[in-house]
Amino acid sequence: EVLKRPFAAEDLLDEALKQQWREPRNQLEWEQLARVKLYKGHFYRSNIADYSSAAKYYEECYQLFVDKLGEKNYRIANYLYHQLGNIYTRAGDYTRAENLLRRGIEYGVNNHCPEIGRYGDLAIIYLDLGKNAEALEACRNGLNVPNAGEKTLITTRLSESRALLNMGNKKEALISANKVYYLAMQADGNLCLKKTNGDE
Repeated sequence: EVLKRPFAAEDLLDEALKQQWREPRNQLEWEQLARVKLYKGHFYRSNIADYSSAAKYYEECYQLFVDKLGEKNYRIANYLYHQLGNIYTRAGDYTRAENLLRRGIEYGVNNHCPEIGRYGDLAIIYLDLGKNAEALEACRNGLNVPNAGEKTLITTRLSESRALLNMGNKKEALISANKVYYLAMQADGNLCLKKTNGDE
């Protein structure tokens, strides 16, 4: 991804899957296989917007994550719950989306990494279903999470603004929307700093 050659990366992932001549024997090997599936899902979602194929690989990763890794791996959890949950939301499968996003929130709370929880994404489900009070509650819970990243906060503030607007509170909705602007500027500043430091 750093080299901006996603299709070359896919070739490497396909080769890794083809060369799997035996079942993994330990936690590290199961993690490596799960991460290959995760990266395949990422490729289909991010590079060609093939959400059906992305869901397939994310689901295979999730099965390994639960069955073979005991649902204990920060690097996988921090990405998988909300990405697969958001694909379900996009497909209108709100029950599975809500269950997965709530599971991610629970994982974060139980493992002392609450930033994994994507409350703003959960709120989108409630907004789509017309449950504005539930959406607002999810957003408020998310805004109290320490160490949440800027992108996560942007999604949460956007969902908060939509919920407030739907509930007729235009003044508070505008305040929340304005905070999105400042968060976006902050995120852009951090990105520029990373580029300057060679960390892109």
